[in-house]
This record gives sequence, C-alpha cells and structure tokens, in this order.
Amino acid sequence: MSEWSAERELQVLSLFRERERGAGFLASCRCPHDGRLLGAVSRLPDGIWAWQAGSRLAPAQGWDEFRSQFLDTFDQAQWSPEIWEEAAQYADEEIREWGRLGWDATVMKILPGAGDEPIRVQDRQSPESRAGVALTRLVTCGCRRHHMLPVLALVFAGVRAASGLARPGTHVPPMSVPEPCRPRAPGESIYSVSHDGRIVIDLHER
Repeated sequence: MSEWSAERELQVLSLFRERERGAGFLASCRCPHDGRLLGAVSRLPDGIWAWQAGSRLAPAQGWDEFRSQFLDTFDQAQWSPEIWEEAAQYADEEIREWGRLGWDATVMKILPGAGDEPIRVQDRQSPESRAGVALTRLVTCGCRRHHMLPVLALVFAGVRAASGLARPGTHVPPMSVPEPCRPRAPGESIYSVSHDGRIVIDLHER
C-alpha cells in the first residue's frame, strides 16, 4: 500500500472533474434532474478511486445544523427554554464566524479485501487506511438540489465491476434527503387532532 499523497489527491480530483460528463466509470451516481455527477468509482493506473461531490447548505439549513450540534451535547430531558435560547445564540455565532456551511468534494482510494476481509479506504483523514465505508454522504448538485449519496452501495458496485462480477458503468441512484426532525419543545404535547377529527399521538423521539 502506497503512502497518501496530497499531490496525488489533487491530481485525482482534477481527473474526475475532467471526466464528469463522460463515461468510463466502474459505477456512478447522478442527479436525476440534470444528470450531473454526484459520486463515481473509477479504475486509475494506481488503483481504484472513488469521488464524492461536495455540499453547500443554505444559511437557514446551516443555522439548524449548528443549533442541533449544540442541543446534541445535552440529554433531551435537559432541553429547557434556557438551553433552546443558548442553542440559538450558538448557531448565530457560528454562522457569523463560518458563513455558509459546506464541504468540498473528496476522493478516496479503495482497497478491496481478499475473501471475507472488509473493504479498506485511504484518504486525507486516514492516510494509513481504515476498514469500513460510510453508508451515505450529503451532497449538493450544481442545480442546488441536495441528495444523499449512497457511498457504501456505490463503492461496492465499483468493486464488483472491477472484479468482473458486474458490468462497468453501473448506475447507483441517489437517495432522497430525509426531512429534518424538529426537536419537540419543552411542554409540547404529543397529542394533536387531524383534519378529520381523529386524535393523533406522536411518539416519535425527536
């Protein structure tokens, strides 16, 4: 296994950008609205590489993300009105400091395991390689729509194609982004009345 190289990382990022509209991927995931690339796996001279698009959150989404990060440091039973106010203040401060929240596109080298060994990946965060692949990643298309990239399924499809177990060019569709789950405010009732007069009990743990 070769050492992780920042120079090679930039080269691979550039290669994927150049081939974004082309074919030749072992597996790829594209936006269903405009066909832009969200993720892909390709065989390069030095091995199998995967590319994942970046993500950009709208200011309101970034604010919600920062507030959720603050609330997650407390047990739900501790979510008092004061904690909610502190969470909002924290989100305001973070948005002022960081601006629009986002993540750049990334690449990782795929190291298929032999037999029952797990797939290992090598990237900037794990230059010595690590076992396991993330299930999903939030990505943003150029059309500004958000999608959940099925990273594990994409990598697995690419490895199968590279091993001759599937035809190259496998398309892995993106997943829809789950609706954010609004935390239940202190004192909020779990009971509500539907439009047809039925009593609805919301037991979802927010």
